[in-house]
Parts: sequence; structure tokens; C-alpha cells
Amino acid sequence: MRTLLRRGVDFHFGWRWLAIILIGPMIIFGRSIIVATSISGRTIDRLVISDPLFALIAFFVILFTSGPLQEEFGWRGYALPRLQARYGATSASLIVGVAWWLWHTPAAFIPGRFMVNDIFMFSALAIVIILTSFLVTWIYNHTNGSILACLLLHTAMNWSI
Repeated sequence: MRTLLRRGVDFHFGWRWLAIILIGPMIIFGRSIIVATSISGRTIDRLVISDPLFALIAFFVILFTSGPLQEEFGWRGYALPRLQARYGATSASLIVGVAWWLWHTPAAFIPGRFMVNDIFMFSALAIVIILTSFLVTWIYNHTNGSILACLLLHTAMNWSI
């Protein structure tokens, strides 16, 4: 248990990886949101990016309350290393990705959520989560199994969205 928790604060992956982890999702999801809003005709809510203090606080609120802290010790801390040892990185990423998507499936039935009664959005969520699993595995493997790196990436992705 101590080893698992220690990997949650392991910052031995360096500043270059930290930049990739924090800036990459803003680029990926930011461009996606710009394209989606352009196509749909909706406007982008600029509240978060207009107030740096709010943005910083939001990052930590997301880290502690909206999934990353609760999920990454299980997905990348416990399941991924065991699955990779048995099946390799690609299959392990797919297995974790499908499980991760199924974990989020109940959200599809919460009234008011963006994917309620929308099979396209529900399917898109599956694709995004499964592909994201491959990205998080890549980060995990290149940061010597740092759960902290995965926590920050997961948080940066949720924050960017």
C-alpha cells in the first residue's frame, strides 16, 4: 500500500513530461472544442480562462473531487501494471479503456447530462475514453510508472474539457 501511495507523489519524471502532461490536453481538447463549437454554432464559455486564480482553483477541485484521484490509483496504479505484465501495453490499454468507459456508463442515465438519450454522444464517449486510455498508458510507461503523472494528465484533460 505504501508503494502504491508513494507512486502517487513520485515527481521523478521531469519538467519536460510535466509540460506535455499539462499543456497537451489543452491543445488537444481546446482545438476539439473550438471545432465542435464552430460546427454547432454555440459559443465558448470563457469564464475559466478569463480568471487565472479561478482556473488554478478549478484544477485542484477537479483533481480531488471529479475523478482523477479516485480513479487513477485503481486504473493505472493497480490494474495497468498487472495487465501489462500479462498482455502487453496495447492490450492492457484496451482492457483498462473498456473498463474505464463502463465505469462512466451510469453517467449516461443522469438527467441533464450531455449524453442522455443520445447514442452518438454515448458512443463518442466510449471512443474518447478508450483512446485516452492508450495516451495515459503511454505517459505512465514514459514516467517510470508515476501515478502522479497520470493524476495530473487526467486532471488536465478534465479541466481542459
